[in-house]
Amino acid sequence: MFNKEDAEKNSYSIGETAKILGIEQHVVRFWSNTFSDYIRPLRKAGERRYYSKSDIETLFKIKDMVYNQKYSLGGVKQVLQNTSPKLEPQPADIENPKLQQLHLKVLNLKKSIENFLNS
Repeated sequence: MFNKEDAEKNSYSIGETAKILGIEQHVVRFWSNTFSDYIRPLRKAGERRYYSKSDIETLFKIKDMVYNQKYSLGGVKQVLQNTSPKLEPQPADIENPKLQQLHLKVLNLKKSIENFLNS
């Protein structure tokens, strides 16, 4: 899945993500929009999307369901609803990119703590 130098990174550009997944960038972008409850790339300078390892794992699941298991996009949504927790909604009133990044880090930390407590 990840090569040695990729495994050390925390976020990946859309180009890197597409390469890791073996699909085109426009497909990654489309799936990010379609499954926004489960994939939330971090937006950095210039509105560039950066995907976490968790986002990429979810994209791998989607790729497998669409390409190998022949699920429709609606079918994929149903599977994700039953197996993956939805991401916290991002407040629309946060316009500062640094505050958005901080907010996402707090949400990810909250998720990690919840996962730790539930294991």
